[in-house]
Amino acid sequence: AAKFAAAGGADFATGLGDASQAFAWASPKRTVAEAFSAAFDGRAGAAWKDVTFTEGSGLAVTSATLAQWVQSELLAGPDPFAAFGGKMPVPFPPQGPNPPDQLPPGHWVTYTRRQLCYIAARSLVGSGTDGYANGLLRYLETQTTDPVYGHCTPATGDFGKALWYFLAACSADPGLRGGAHGPAVIVTKPLPEPAVALARKAADGRPLSTAGLRLCQYGDGAAPLD
Repeated sequence: AAKFAAAGGADFATGLGDASQAFAWASPKRTVAEAFSAAFDGRAGAAWKDVTFTEGSGLAVTSATLAQWVQSELLAGPDPFAAFGGKMPVPFPPQGPNPPDQLPPGHWVTYTRRQLCYIAARSLVGSGTDGYANGLLRYLETQTTDPVYGHCTPATGDFGKALWYFLAACSADPGLRGGAHGPAVIVTKPLPEPAVALARKAADGRPLSTAGLRLCQYGDGAAPLD
């Protein structure tokens, strides 16, 4: 019921009937070190803070170890898109919405965790996709005018910092060791929102206890969930 393409034991997949296109990566505009320095340039509140994860080695991820991992093990390591000739597959429904790389309602796409880490790293160093202006890179390099710091981009602001901390989690993930892909991440686009009356009618007599849902509660101050 889905279209799969094996990629080193993991899968990129699109929903039933969804077409995809693969695009080659363009040359990077900056080095890993330059991209990191652009986000963590020493301004107040902009310094890198070492992080430690309970999984993995338990060692702190420093700026040096992170840059080394991104450069040597992620970008120069096993290609997570080798099954596509090193190109990045993107869902392109033949009669989808505009722009055409958007999922139609009710459809889905999956990438592996390693593929997402790779996409994030490629985007941070300014490596786009030939023939396709992907949305992440477009957003990262959008010029803004800040009254304090002048011309900025999301890549040099909090969004870029968040991506670097995401890559720190990637580097510590034991599921990505040795070029492994880790779990699949599923992205879905919902169907049009139903009328409230219809949603309430569908929910009548259907307790969540039988739905098979798993709930993870965070430290949000709410009462414990039963």
